[in-house]
Amino acid sequence: MHLFLKYWFASASLIVGLNGCTSLPAHHEKSLYDRLGGGPVIASIVDDFLRQLHTDPLLQSSFGHTDMTKFRQLLIQQLCYATDGGCIYQGPAMPDARAGPGVQPAQFNAWLHDMASALDANCAGLREKNEVLGILFAMEYQIVAKTD
Repeated sequence: MHLFLKYWFASASLIVGLNGCTSLPAHHEKSLYDRLGGGPVIASIVDDFLRQLHTDPLLQSSFGHTDMTKFRQLLIQQLCYATDGGCIYQGPAMPDARAGPGVQPAQFNAWLHDMASALDANCAGLREKNEVLGILFAMEYQIVAKTD
């Protein structure tokens, strides 16, 4: 029996060793864009977000003079670009886009909350939701007004 176990462990070690040396094709994970559902879902997320924006007391006043059709198009482009959907964002840089007094921290938090709700309404998974919100949160320094 002892000899059997010795050969079994030697065989198992050889198999494990060979598995470590074999080159398997790399697993390519889908992009965040694809995991969200692609263009139609990104557009739906933006549409749900814009509906919430119109009723959010912290945000609706900031967008009174905004061309919402253009804003929608640019937000779709930006989300597509940021989630590796292959789009090119053709809008202004974020500091230029928010020209004026700037967004207050409470408004930025409301923006993230409304985007989270839009992601939930479109059945985004928790991982995807967190990734999108992380991308948006990383732009906070470009969006929120400086309080020096």
